Amino acid sequence: FLMIRRPPRSTQSRSSAASDVYKRQIIIGLIILFAILLRVLNGFGGYSGVNDPPQYGDYEAHRHWMELTVNLPTTEWYTESPNNNITYWRIDYPPISAYKSWVFGQLSSVLEPESMALHKSKGYETPKHKIFMRWTTLVLSLIHISEPTRLLSISYAVFCLKKKNTNSILKYTFKQLCRYKQHIRIV
Repeated sequence: FLMIRRPPRSTQSRSSAASDVYKRQIIIGLIILFAILLRVLNGFGGYSGVNDPPQYGDYEAHRHWMELTVNLPTTEWYTESPNNNITYWRIDYPPISAYKSWVFGQLSSVLEPESMALHKSKGYETPKHKIFMRWTTLVLSLIHISEPTRLLSISYAVFCLKKKNTNSILKYTFKQLCRYKQHIRIV
């Protein structure tokens, strides 16, 4: 996940640029670890709408999207139907997010089947399921800042090094970490 590659010895002794890239990789890795720590610590806090019917807040929205994607055919995910009241937390994210909800919904239905019971699980909030939802948020955060983002950040870091713009490296990396900030306050 956070594999940092040291430049080859021959390159390292001839050029300080290779050493600078290595140092920046370490800085980027530390920033990523700090962001993960913040997201874990944030999980101990509250969330909007807790025990507040009829909508119940963000937690219920994401749980409900998992419920819909698990129980309905894909053709009904975005349309009004007897099983999908679009006035109650309709899925309003792109299909890739709906499939993410489907994957975690499948896992949730194995771990706690009553959490995915269509029409019966509205406002479902058990301590066990809250922990599950927090872990899904953390997993998503790790996916979003993992290998593709790391490689992109390092490539961008090398580009900035060539232009001697070290501030852009940190700004870009921080922007990537905050890009999915909606996942921080979900649960």
